[in-house]
Amino acid sequence: MTPAVLLFVLSALLAFGLAVAVSPLVARLAWRFRMLDIPGGRRRHATPVPRPGGLAVAFAFGATIFCFWLIDRVAGGPFLIPEEVRSPRFTLTALAALLGLVMGVIDDALELRARWQFLGYVVIAGIIVAAGIRVEGVTDPFTADGLISLAGPVSVGFTLFWIVGMNVALNFIDGLDGLAAGVSAIAAFTLGAIALTPGTGEPFVAWMEFTLGGALLGFLIFNFHPARLFLG
Repeated sequence: MTPAVLLFVLSALLAFGLAVAVSPLVARLAWRFRMLDIPGGRRRHATPVPRPGGLAVAFAFGATIFCFWLIDRVAGGPFLIPEEVRSPRFTLTALAALLGLVMGVIDDALELRARWQFLGYVVIAGIIVAAGIRVEGVTDPFTADGLISLAGPVSVGFTLFWIVGMNVALNFIDGLDGLAAGVSAIAAFTLGAIALTPGTGEPFVAWMEFTLGGALLGFLIFNFHPARLFLG
């Protein structure tokens, strides 16, 4: 096992363990503050279920990244975290992620209307685009070069559509125990593997994805049917 692979495995395992440890605490806090999904209508579960499971995933992911960041600092980095990550672009992206977490907690507590959730997704996507992160091309198997280039307003519009669409799609599939978190975990590990391919070569992205996948797997223990904690 290479040092890089060992790093990814250890990071995923730490995130997994933290999610397993924190999820029951999040559930107890949800009961205390009545952040519960009450049965009725299309909600077919028999008893109230705590909603803010995303907090457990976010904590496990964030705490793991922070621990390895400390290791990176002590080691005199950049080993784990490349220098370009220490930039305003990454700071804005992290801010967008934090805003998404805050919006999720508010929704778990107050059950926001769909239009306010959608507006929140647009704002989050706008921050990411403003940070300079854009989809600049999509693969096309029917052309000679295999790529459709996107530029200018088209790139901005497509990126906004993609980020908002992924959030809405995840909400749509979050109707069965374990489905949204399971699909997200599969996606995280798949993207992590793609990031390690020679043509991509993004070990930092792979590390983030494997860490997220580990956190989601830890949460899934409490989200499988019958769920004791919802993703929110």
